[in-house]
Amino acid sequence: MKTTRFHKLHRAGRLAGTCLLLLAVSGAEAPATASSKAKAPPVKEVIAKYIQALGGRETILKQSYLRAQGKLEMPGQGVDGTLEVLRAKPNKQMVRIQIPNMGKIEIGFDGTVGWMTNPFSEPMLLEGKMLDQARDEADFHNQLHDEKNFKSMETVGTTQFEGQECYEVKLVQKSGRQTTEYFDVKTGLMAGLKATQETPQGEVGVTTRFREWKKFGDLLQPTKMTQKLGENDQMIAFDTVSMEPIPDKEFEQPDAVKKLVKEKGAPAK
Repeated sequence: MKTTRFHKLHRAGRLAGTCLLLLAVSGAEAPATASSKAKAPPVKEVIAKYIQALGGRETILKQSYLRAQGKLEMPGQGVDGTLEVLRAKPNKQMVRIQIPNMGKIEIGFDGTVGWMTNPFSEPMLLEGKMLDQARDEADFHNQLHDEKNFKSMETVGTTQFEGQECYEVKLVQKSGRQTTEYFDVKTGLMAGLKATQETPQGEVGVTTRFREWKKFGDLLQPTKMTQKLGENDQMIAFDTVSMEPIPDKEFEQPDAVKKLVKEKGAPAK
């Protein structure tokens, strides 16, 4: 029984990092897709329409915190648990996944240090590409697609993404990581993205679809996500989303991580 639980949690830990995609665009070079440049507006117009659809730039900048709670399901692995995502301005993030009879997974970034913990392996500090990924994802206002964070941004064209007509946008971040995002032609909202997610076991191709956008306060948020990670599927459904202040202690490193930081030294910002 312990072996079975280990393998399930191991897979959950490998896939759980993609939960950080909530309102946080991430990934490395995405696979190419067929698209047409017909009627494709410049990338600035696509992003501007997306920002307006969310609630507007000023409304986005007023927010300093986000707490989203819900459920995580991986049908193929028999994994079913609860999920909490915490984010704070300017660049703190924490993902907590609780799987019954198995334990808790935590993936955090406190502005400098990134880490991952789970009950069946030693805690680890995120390094290299995984740390770059965590840092990019933790940018609280990344919906704005601030040009200073990117080497390049371009509209590739129009294409079909999960049955929706979308503008396909390719972005290259300052870290060198690339993401392809899809914005619904009609609503302007992000329909999804394709990327490569860095995990402790290597790169995993990810296709994410955002669904059922709802207004919380003055901002629209996606409440459901479906993801294809290689041969596995993952479904996330958020029941509650709050913008109330989150205490700093909720982003603190666990004691075991503090010990690792002390031994190895904190990574450079």
